[in-house]
Amino acid sequence: MQISEDTGLPVSNKTDKRFHGFGMKSIAAVANDYEGNVDVCADNRAKVFEIRVVIPIPRKGDQSW
Repeated sequence: MQISEDTGLPVSNKTDKRFHGFGMKSIAAVANDYEGNVDVCADNRAKVFEIRVVIPIPRKGDQSW
């Protein structure tokens, strides 16, 4: 599995790439909207990837969202 240097997300290896990757892009967009981040790690030998989404919990009374 290859991770894109531009997006940090996995690159689809399926033949019709037009309909792949929307879920990962949506996850990254939501994390970004809430001042969080997405970290993706790939294990090519096991053919798996791990995605870690971190979204900060607002403090009581914080109106930034």
